[in-house]
Amino acid sequence: MSGKTYSRCILAAKAKLFAKKELGIDLRVGFISAEMRESEWAKELKSSEILKELEVDYMLDYVGCSNYQDIFWEAFADYDIVVADSFPAIISHFKMVPKENRTEKAIIFDFIRMANLSVSKNDNNVQLINQATKDGNYKGGTELPHMMSSMSFVKVDGQQRFTTFETNRNNGSVNRSLYFSKKENGDLEFNADLYESTYEQTADKNKTVAELLKSIRDGKTNIDSVGETSNASVNSVYDMGTGGETSEELDEVNNPSNV
Repeated sequence: MSGKTYSRCILAAKAKLFAKKELGIDLRVGFISAEMRESEWAKELKSSEILKELEVDYMLDYVGCSNYQDIFWEAFADYDIVVADSFPAIISHFKMVPKENRTEKAIIFDFIRMANLSVSKNDNNVQLINQATKDGNYKGGTELPHMMSSMSFVKVDGQQRFTTFETNRNNGSVNRSLYFSKKENGDLEFNADLYESTYEQTADKNKTVAELLKSIRDGKTNIDSVGETSNASVNSVYDMGTGGETSEELDEVNNPSNV
């Protein structure tokens, strides 16, 4: 199964391919990793070749450097779509910059301010990965989600994972569960049938679910088919950035409220 970072990176890569194929637009899509080295990312590329669509910044290479924050914000602004993983690690790296004397709370507040200014100036999309604790809290307190356009969660339901938005200021839906799984080629497969039969409505009360789903699919572009590869190495067990289960990932599995 796939978690927060993996699913967001796959979606970012698929958005790039979709924009090129369907809209003729070339997007720059990047992954800012504060937890993974290049050798670890190479394992992910073997798991899913679609991830090659992402440019990667390995922030561990710059920890302790006086210009770490400059490098980070340059990367943050450099892409049309960027996935940054993870917020707690980034804040820790900021604290390790020589002569950094702000409190952690001040660093977090300044980060939120800089992030919003950057997005406003560059008109890009940023997916910022965070971690949740057992009591449902997360780094940045209540200030972080209040300043973001949306907040989505990856949760566990038995052996299945699903994503849901709890805040969405982009005219999108909230509190709807979209289940997904990892295919053998590393791509994601979303349970569209379950989602549509659960949430889509029809004026014809006599129409069967099968008829409803067929009418919904007619004329619809299937984004799930974009970017599928047939020659990717099979690795349905390995999960992004782990090399084994971390304490955060065990929390995810054992506590469905985790981000």
